[in-house]
Amino acid sequence: MTLAAATAACSLVVTLDDLRSDAGTSDAASDGASDAASGDGSWCSRNAPDANFCEDFDEHAVTPSQSLGSSAYAQEDAHATSAPLAARTSLFVDAGGKTLVWLATDSNSSNPATYTVAFDLFLEVAGSVDKPQLIQLTFSTDAGSSEIDVNATATALSVNEIGSGNGASICNNAIALDAWRHVTLTIDFPSKMLTMSTQGNNCVTRSLVANAPLGSPMLLYGIYTTSVIESWQWDFDNVVVTSQ
Repeated sequence: MTLAAATAACSLVVTLDDLRSDAGTSDAASDGASDAASGDGSWCSRNAPDANFCEDFDEHAVTPSQSLGSSAYAQEDAHATSAPLAARTSLFVDAGGKTLVWLATDSNSSNPATYTVAFDLFLEVAGSVDKPQLIQLTFSTDAGSSEIDVNATATALSVNEIGSGNGASICNNAIALDAWRHVTLTIDFPSKMLTMSTQGNNCVTRSLVANAPLGSPMLLYGIYTTSVIESWQWDFDNVVVTSQ
């Protein structure tokens, strides 16, 4: 799915002003009560104030930039890695086709040589057939546009460079029901290498076709599928972008 196609199809589009750049970093071992009790600023401001983008969903309302089909979004407190809130994205059975909830940021990282997105992920409701998309990273290069996607099953993550002809790389045993997982995706553009890790353990290393970005990459995170035949529910917390 390209960014242009998703945007054209969506029933709700808002500006990125709702997504503040409170700089920070992410750590799945964060004490869930620390945000509420510490009194020394937000999770983002405490953990890495120099990040390009950080969202912990605690300080303000965050509105989806795109919403379509039988889906739902909420800032909820049941499973926050950093208290009090996380973002819950849900897909429900819908024979009507494309269904999504995307949150977006341009990540404030102009012409990066390295680009890292880290986030905490919690699977609440899992299907067994669909493979929802959780991350879509798009950027322009001197050779055209490029897209890198992260999809998920109930137990694994996969990452794919769209149009590269190389297929998806699988990170097995990366996901577990009712458990937080810390996911890090790093791209080194000079060497054209991508790595992905969960819980600090590297599980994917692959070469890329894409050249370095011109301007700032666009990050979409949330949940998307072309046809929902079973329900899924994922929580996100502490979404952080850093670049050099």
